[in-house]
Amino acid sequence: MSVYSVTGKGWRYDFTHKGTRHTEAWFKTKKEAQRAEAQKREELRNPPVVVEAPTDTDFLELVNLRLDHVKAYNSSSPGSVKKHLQNQRKVKINILKFQ
Repeated sequence: MSVYSVTGKGWRYDFTHKGTRHTEAWFKTKKEAQRAEAQKREELRNPPVVVEAPTDTDFLELVNLRLDHVKAYNSSSPGSVKKHLQNQRKVKINILKFQ
């Protein structure tokens, strides 16, 4: 075990795992430092499973609507104003859904 005391400060652990140094300080007792070290070693041996979140398609829809809005707004053709207003209403409705 790599638990040791520092006078006036408390206990700490310090070890390396696969070339990476892991250390934590300051524990009031030696037992606390030993438990924390054992817990950290176990966590490194068996890392928690990371679940990937699915892509939020609603957000992607909002982004696409915004891009359509910008494209219509920047266009100078007369039909684009109507399309711009329609897209603006869609964006407002979708934003209200998320609140």
